[in-house]
Amino acid sequence: MSYAFTRTHALLGLVVAAACDPAAKSVGERPRTTHPSERGVDAVVECVDEESVALQGELLTRFDGRACPWVATVTPEGALELVSLEQGRARLRGPAPRGCTVATCRAQGVESAIGPLLLLERADPDHERGRGGEAPDGVWLGAGAGEALGVTPLWLGEPSHGDSTDLGPVFELAPTVCGEQLVLRATSRLRVAGGEELPEVVRAAEGVYQVVEGEAPALQRSGDAPPPAGCVAVALELP
Repeated sequence: MSYAFTRTHALLGLVVAAACDPAAKSVGERPRTTHPSERGVDAVVECVDEESVALQGELLTRFDGRACPWVATVTPEGALELVSLEQGRARLRGPAPRGCTVATCRAQGVESAIGPLLLLERADPDHERGRGGEAPDGVWLGAGAGEALGVTPLWLGEPSHGDSTDLGPVFELAPTVCGEQLVLRATSRLRVAGGEELPEVVRAAEGVYQVVEGEAPALQRSGDAPPPAGCVAVALELP
């Protein structure tokens, strides 16, 4: 058998194998991926474009998901939506924080082990007029359950001031994932001379949080925080 004959048959074998391989994709096919999604371990999902999901509001942010990107929007009526570009996945919807629009709020998101989480920061309106501080005047965390999206404040208590500038509160609630639970824990965000005691309103807000579904979904405290061992900080940049 000649070398040319052997090489030709080898190439034909590769072509046939590729044609029979169900994982082979044609040019222009939408991305398909395998990941442990809510459809089950190793489910094969397909990502679609934004036009295919009929976004209801104005864009706040986009961020990567475990399989497909997420898009967060807010409507003029104050509805917050979190939409996965995974084909067939339900959108999450709930009320936005008061006064949060594309003009006043900036957002960032991450898909954690317990699902997508959204961080919202509302700008201080006085800062836009040359007064007030550079810090936001409100910070919230959003999480979903089923088709509901609830938010809860991460900034509680009185703001700190420096040189007549509003710096925001000394302490904030930081999201962590403990097993299958979302847990908020108090953490210091500003250094204050002489130190400052943790305000009771912040201490009382530490704990496990769950989305309460209904006409106006909310992210609410449902129990005490477990020990921090084994918990993982959520990859969001807190202000």
